[in-house]
Amino acid sequence: MGKQEAKTEATGTKFRSASKPEATIRYVSATKLAEEGKTGVVAEGRYIGSIKNRFDKEDFKIESISETAPDGSPLLIVVNAGGNLAYRMSSIKVGDLIQVVYEGQSKIKDGKWAGKMSHQFDVLVGD
Repeated sequence: MGKQEAKTEATGTKFRSASKPEATIRYVSATKLAEEGKTGVVAEGRYIGSIKNRFDKEDFKIESISETAPDGSPLLIVVNAGGNLAYRMSSIKVGDLIQVVYEGQSKIKDGKWAGKMSHQFDVLVGD
């Protein structure tokens, strides 16, 4: 094992460096998706919770059922807060099997943000 890995003799548990999380985490940004003109499924897996980002908004953590990290463990996908995602996630419970779909942007019709573009998501729940 290299410098970045260790294994305990007592339990046989493998440990890897926590300073290189990019290998096991993929971040999804609605802004970046919009800039690249991408739509469709951005995450599919078990919802494991949310975390506040630096803008004090909820980002959503999903353990992928279709992608794995280089070490073979499930990939953790963090979908950044944006548009109507928080509203769509409001009925989702930790442990639910979900699919997050980015649908692009649409113009807000009413209220304080009328005329501005908003990221649109759909969240589907598995059986």
